Amino acid sequence: MSVIVAFIIAVMVLLLIYMAYRLFLRRKVLILASFCLQLIAITIAILGFTGNVQTNNIVESVYIVFGVVIPGTYFVYDYTRMMKKIREQGVYEGFVEAVPKTELEAEANGANEKNIRPLIKELQVPELINDLNINKDDILKNIKKSLNQAQVFIQKKDYENAYDVYQPLIRLINNCSSLYYNFGNICFNQGNYLEALQNYRKVFEINEKNINELNSKDDVLKIDKKDRKSNLSFSKTEADIRYEEHMVYYNMGNVLFKLGRHEQALESYKKAVEINPNLEDANENIARTLIALNKKDEAIEYYKKIVESDKKNYNVHFILGKLFGELKQYKDATESLKECIRLNSNYSEAYEELGKILVKAGNHEEALDIYRKVVKQKPDEYKGYYNLGTTLYKMNKKEEAVEIFRKALELNPESYKCWFNLAIAQDEMGQQEEAAQAFKKVIELKEDFIEAYNNLGILLSTQGRHLEALNIYIKGLKKNPEEYSLYYNMGITLSEMGRTSEAVDAYQNALEIKPDEHEIMVHLGAALTELKRYNEAVEAYKGALKVKTEDSEIYYNLSEVYALLRKKDVALDSLKRALELNINLKQEAKYNKSFDYIRSMPEFKELVS
Repeated sequence: MSVIVAFIIAVMVLLLIYMAYRLFLRRKVLILASFCLQLIAITIAILGFTGNVQTNNIVESVYIVFGVVIPGTYFVYDYTRMMKKIREQGVYEGFVEAVPKTELEAEANGANEKNIRPLIKELQVPELINDLNINKDDILKNIKKSLNQAQVFIQKKDYENAYDVYQPLIRLINNCSSLYYNFGNICFNQGNYLEALQNYRKVFEINEKNINELNSKDDVLKIDKKDRKSNLSFSKTEADIRYEEHMVYYNMGNVLFKLGRHEQALESYKKAVEINPNLEDANENIARTLIALNKKDEAIEYYKKIVESDKKNYNVHFILGKLFGELKQYKDATESLKECIRLNSNYSEAYEELGKILVKAGNHEEALDIYRKVVKQKPDEYKGYYNLGTTLYKMNKKEEAVEIFRKALELNPESYKCWFNLAIAQDEMGQQEEAAQAFKKVIELKEDFIEAYNNLGILLSTQGRHLEALNIYIKGLKKNPEEYSLYYNMGITLSEMGRTSEAVDAYQNALEIKPDEHEIMVHLGAALTELKRYNEAVEAYKGALKVKTEDSEIYYNLSEVYALLRKKDVALDSLKRALELNINLKQEAKYNKSFDYIRSMPEFKELVS
């Protein structure tokens, strides 16, 4: 008996996991109630099993019904529905369908160029009824009732129930393009983009068939506009059908955009505009699609057209400003953003973007004024203070910058970037202890922030706190084992401590990661020279020269090593090249003990005279 109970409990656990997953996706009251009953049932079963309590048939029936039968019914239902959809539509959307999220509410964020304009709305019920071409009153009445119910669901953004209404209608009436159009919109709003695409394509297929039938008749019934209002069974002309296709092309463009098929989306939007040149949303979506395709110059031309027709559209001016800024056309960017602010003086994002553009253009004073306006507009927002502090720092107003950064951190103490900028400013002001604490705060907030480790390590080294600096570099390497700069700075610190052999190892580790960094090779050459490993030092300097061929310091160092190796000819040649590149090295060479071997030679005397 215990083996059977254990098996039932195992099944109940699996079904409990399945129902938890279903509840997470769908979040319905009925599913929650079933899940709670499952928990009660499995608790009774486990307590009875572990306590070796003899249960009666009624108790066992309760936990089997609530723990196995009911969730098992959900499981069978989901499986059947999934297989049915695969057979009928060729679409797999998962074992359990999630309750769709309303994506079109992103309209509120219209200033973001990545959000395409929303779908053209569904056709209303009277238009659908007109398009059905069904004469039987009883059938028509029931269909109209279903469509009205679906319309209510759509208005409430309950697309799942709207889908359930439309799906059987599509099977029943497969020659109505309007039905397929609305069904495509419903699928889009559910996030079923592939199914939406299939439905929009079906609209074109039905339209072609209807147009062919119209053209094949010798006498087509034509009704005046005034008569159409009173007659529900009018026939559309070819011109009517073709014009309405602009809505399908537009919505199909939105589907293709969501699927990442930007080239096809662009083509679809352009067809919509060809049919209806006044479709401004399509022009805006064309521009956003061009941005997605990294064709920013073309996108700008479309936005300019939109501005010409709607000069008060401050969002478009904002997007134009950002695009000009990305293309480093700072003058145009400034003009567009200023126009945006003129149209909407409360648009704080435009002020922030304008400030960034002005900083990039080198107009720091004007940027400062802009950021001060942002702070005045929104005194409780961190970003304005952060940008203001950064601008003050770039203008070398470090004391003011530190004060502003501290205000920013009062609003957002978790901003590692602000802590880092504060630390940099404090370090340059000579407030090294405060800077060290700020760098440590950066590392606490963001453990993989390489610049914080390097700057803190360098700061500690300059204070003579070499062991602390080494510990910082080691800590940084644990988080960033492939970061060459940490090995490089570690090598410099080890050299300063006189641990030259370890410094060589650190430099070599850095070069394994960054083999073309000439500064590391120069430091490696110096360390090897100090260890009297002259031949290796020569190779290090030669490697540096391959990267930086006209560096006087490298030639000078190389001449020192050759002199120490007693290779007078190459030593003199290297020294000559160094002095040609930098005559100021002549005085140093006169007294450099590394040249003792060649000092008495006429060639050397001539070079340094």
